[in-house]
Amino acid sequence: MKKSVALVIVWGITIVICLLALGGIYLMGNQAFVAEHKIRRMQAYYTAKSGVIEALEKLRRGQAVNAVTLSQSSGDMTADIKVENVTSGAFQGLKKVNVTVDYSR
Repeated sequence: MKKSVALVIVWGITIVICLLALGGIYLMGNQAFVAEHKIRRMQAYYTAKSGVIEALEKLRRGQAVNAVTLSQSSGDMTADIKVENVTSGAFQGLKKVNVTVDYSR
C-alpha cells in the first residue's frame, strides 16, 4: 500500500514538473519571437534612415530628379526610396522623400 501511494505521488510530481517545463519552453519561445521582431524593426528603422540620408545627399548634389527610385540595402533589408515633387499645397515646388522598408520574413 505504501509503495502504491509513493508511486502516485512520484507520478504526480513528475507530471507537474513536465507541465512547468513545457510552460517555460513556451514562454521562452514567445520571448525569442518578440526579441527577433524588435531587432528586425530596429534594423528596418536604421535602414530607412540611411535611405533618407542617401536621398537627401543626392538632392543636395543635384543628382536626383523628379520621381527617382533608389534602392538602399542593409543586410537582408532593402529600402525603396522615392523622391517626388510636391505639386500642390503650401509645400509646392519642394521635394518629398518616401522610404519603405519591408522587415517581415
